[in-house]
Amino acid sequence: MLKLCYKDYLASRWLWLLPFIIYVLYSIQPIGQTVMVMLFGWAAVFTCLFITGALEDRNKTEALYISLPVKRAMVVKARYLLAGVLTIVGGTVIFSLLGPINAFLKTRNPKTDVGLLMSVEGGAGFLIAVTFACVLYLPLYFGLGFGRGSGVFSFALLGLGLGLAGIGQLAARWLGWRSLLLTAESLKDPGSGILEVLGQVRETIGMPLFIGTIVVALVFLGFISLRLSIRLYERREF
Repeated sequence: MLKLCYKDYLASRWLWLLPFIIYVLYSIQPIGQTVMVMLFGWAAVFTCLFITGALEDRNKTEALYISLPVKRAMVVKARYLLAGVLTIVGGTVIFSLLGPINAFLKTRNPKTDVGLLMSVEGGAGFLIAVTFACVLYLPLYFGLGFGRGSGVFSFALLGLGLGLAGIGQLAARWLGWRSLLLTAESLKDPGSGILEVLGQVRETIGMPLFIGTIVVALVFLGFISLRLSIRLYERREF
């Protein structure tokens, strides 16, 4: 499994630098919105996984790998391990860059404060977003292939985004929290609204339960996604 991850690393390592370069170049623009920095940080990590799949599809190497004496389940597990490594390493890089980016932006616009992301809520939001994208994308990738899987993933992500926005509005109304989307502050910078909602959840249930719930939920989703990917990949014909 580690050898399969190393194979992906050798094939993609230089192209993996591109999303992070784009992230830095975009983040140092005087946009003043934490939501865009959050979005590009998430995209930088997820794009690395996407690049690996794109290279395999372009070079038609996937059929070659499964013709070798390697179980398909091992191929799937290796890709999930790679996703986990990319999330940890990529997240470390992204959050280590937030301090310099924030300092640079303040020299151009003192009102800018992407330093809000350097918090428990910022880390939780990043981890939830990247993990959720991976556990949704990988079963589609292994079941439908790179092209069709990526297309379905795009539409599914849009639908889920709209659904989560609606759920967030209902939760804010029922629990008496400040609305995520319908205030002047959150409309100006939705990222700060997302961080505020996560902060409200943390204050409501407490820090230990907040962290524990996120870890358990993400591990559970990862396990379900892994089992589904293995089953779909074993049934897939090439």
